[in-house]
Amino acid sequence: MKFSIKNISAKNIFAPSVPGEVNAALIFRSAALFAVLYQFRLTAGELADTAVFTATLFTAFAAAVILACLKIRGKNLRTFAALTAVALIPWAARTFIALPRIFFPGRTDDLAVSLDSLLFNFDRNNFVSLLPFYWAAATTLFLMTH
Repeated sequence: MKFSIKNISAKNIFAPSVPGEVNAALIFRSAALFAVLYQFRLTAGELADTAVFTATLFTAFAAAVILACLKIRGKNLRTFAALTAVALIPWAARTFIALPRIFFPGRTDDLAVSLDSLLFNFDRNNFVSLLPFYWAAATTLFLMTH
């Protein structure tokens, strides 16, 4: 299945004209979804950083596009496998932040404090952005694959 973004016109602005074809509707849908999901960040107030929340949503859109276009042995990735990969992305990021602390278990110097602080900030932002991440990634993936 080939994915292409067509020129914007009155004919294809709201929905793909051919099933499985991605066009300008993806761009407008993603922008609208970003605006809706940004309300989570506004509601969270001090719990979420704007930059981290925005990066999380962009990562969700990018992951969905990459997984929808990924081919293994000439076949597209199955939807269940792609959703499983999307589900594991935030936890893999958390693991990469938490893993160095295993190598420095008894330390209480600046390195240990900075690693713990980084993990705390990631968890705080992850609390606010996890549902929007899954929502953006799953809906974009379904749009591109079905």
